[in-house]
Amino acid sequence: MLPDLRAMAGIGRNDWPQPRIAAGVALHHATDVLYHEHPLVRERMAREAARLQDSGIPRRRAQALAHVGLELVTDGILSADQSGVAAFRAAVARATGPQGPVEASLESATDRELWRRVAERLRSGDFPARYREADFVATRLEIVFRRRPRLAFEVELVPALASWVSRLAAEVGDEVQVVRDEVVRGLRREGAS
Repeated sequence: MLPDLRAMAGIGRNDWPQPRIAAGVALHHATDVLYHEHPLVRERMAREAARLQDSGIPRRRAQALAHVGLELVTDGILSADQSGVAAFRAAVARATGPQGPVEASLESATDRELWRRVAERLRSGDFPARYREADFVATRLEIVFRRRPRLAFEVELVPALASWVSRLAAEVGDEVQVVRDEVVRGLRREGAS
């Protein structure tokens, strides 16, 4: 998750000198490739972008919302797996402890402070389960896109997006499980897990 967390925190670093961190980042990228190339994911993103466009959202924004929205809904669905959540919490505890491996690898005081803020939110206990809440996901989408002028949207759109997120979550449960299983098999075939 470090590449996504780095972007969320606003940390500029893209390279990670510590071998274990670099291996984790490589696994993240391999997982992303398999996930985004999966036919069910591609079809769902296209379908949801079309639905959002039909509701009046401009094409680029609709595509971005469909992409990120599906990822967040997927995280919410997967958060129902308690063994996965336990593994997530253990990884967060190892990575985000005081002077943990990520913080220790950051060179600037600013990046270390940005990382501490993200780490604190991760340890707060409401992640990743909050991604099962449509209002939370819709608000996160607004926050994510607020920083991108071409994709930003009015906060008044959040309730409509929450309805879309709720419907999406109700529709994709089985797809998420199929994609997860096939991504895991793909990682094992590639020797990435």
